Amino acid sequence: MASTSQLWNFPSNKLIDEQSSGNTSQPWQSWFAQVTRLVSGLSQSGTTADRPADVTAANGSIIRAGLYVGRMYYDTDLHQPVWYDPDGTPGNLWRDSTGAFV
Repeated sequence: MASTSQLWNFPSNKLIDEQSSGNTSQPWQSWFAQVTRLVSGLSQSGTTADRPADVTAANGSIIRAGLYVGRMYYDTDLHQPVWYDPDGTPGNLWRDSTGAFV
């Protein structure tokens, strides 16, 4: 996922692709998809077991689940927000407000 500083670098081409019956141009579609992932992460909540997690594809590459350092998730089991930190150990990548991995 793009960093937030990249998100605000709007595509330089037109929003509407006049060559494709007035559809949104591909660079803008990608930009809107990034913004959607970012915004949905700001309001996501659920159980500890349902926290977003990276997935390893069959070829060994990591598929990001909209995770970035500092991404918040409200954990309904803990009744508190937690923040993503990839410096943790596998399966323990979320910190609470005290900085402890939870």
